Amino acid sequence: MASSKSVYIRVKNFEHKEEFYSLAVNVPGEDDVFEIRRGRRGSIPILTPIKGASNIPMEGGFAAVNNTVYCIGGEPVKRPKVFGHHRSLPTLFSLDNTSRSWKRRPSMRTARSRPQTVAVDGKIYVISGADYGRDPATVWGEVFDTKSGKLGSLSPPSPLPEEYALFAVAVPDFNKFVLGSYECKFLYLFEAEESRWEPLDHNMAEKIPPNLQPVGVGTFLIWFRGCTLHAYDWSGRCSYMGSIRDLDKVLPHESLMELEDSQDYPPLLHLSGNLFCLICLEDLPFRQKISLLHCVTFHISQAENGMLKAAVKCSQAYVIQTPYSICGAVLLK
Repeated sequence: MASSKSVYIRVKNFEHKEEFYSLAVNVPGEDDVFEIRRGRRGSIPILTPIKGASNIPMEGGFAAVNNTVYCIGGEPVKRPKVFGHHRSLPTLFSLDNTSRSWKRRPSMRTARSRPQTVAVDGKIYVISGADYGRDPATVWGEVFDTKSGKLGSLSPPSPLPEEYALFAVAVPDFNKFVLGSYECKFLYLFEAEESRWEPLDHNMAEKIPPNLQPVGVGTFLIWFRGCTLHAYDWSGRCSYMGSIRDLDKVLPHESLMELEDSQDYPPLLHLSGNLFCLICLEDLPFRQKISLLHCVTFHISQAENGMLKAAVKCSQAYVIQTPYSICGAVLLK
């Protein structure tokens, strides 16, 4: 039987301000069958921004633990008009899904902008993003315990990874997370219980580019780029790739072509088991400033001989004021 899960997305509008939206994503049961078609029946839900976010910093980290969303660090909403001026913030805010109210939490020890954030076992690990000129080894990372509300330091791995195009991916099945970067020859596996780093050699056939956030399932990293689904098994050191069958029945040709060329990658979320959700935009012709936000649920049925087999299970659309870009998405458990 189909169920649903709550997803929060963060977007940047054409005034270069950030907005937050909440929506429900279908999680079909194994035997559920849905008609996959471009035509739409009935009304389409309209998304409206969550109120009270006008003071939440821009370019912060974005994470979710249980029923709460966290925005970590960032830059002032009202930025100085001096060219090249950059100032990060140490602030931490939470948004409760039930009350829809923002709450300021204890500030981090180090101000950060665009940090990598990953949630494992009730703790949020905040990595990199400190202002230029700071010693990376001393301000590299910290951890926020959402249960106690306390912050602690996070020691970096050795050798210190390149900060360019860092990504951090939770591996919930093993209470760990994987850290990597575009330039680094290692992946780093962090053991949350022992607070220990383990370097992993890798031979990924496809590098993960800047601004792309993979998801972790078992020992697999999975990401979507240029209309192609990619996966890497960091345990078996094998790469896979393939297309998502019937994606062209959900998104028009023009939107698929934009996915091929764009470096604004659509967020990918792991729903459960072999089910995933891809969040894509479709511009509506003759409709200024209005788009459709598609939540495409698909399943991966096979990863073998370097090939992935995946197909759309269902899709739903929402009307949204056209954003400049989607900055991120998190799934509430």
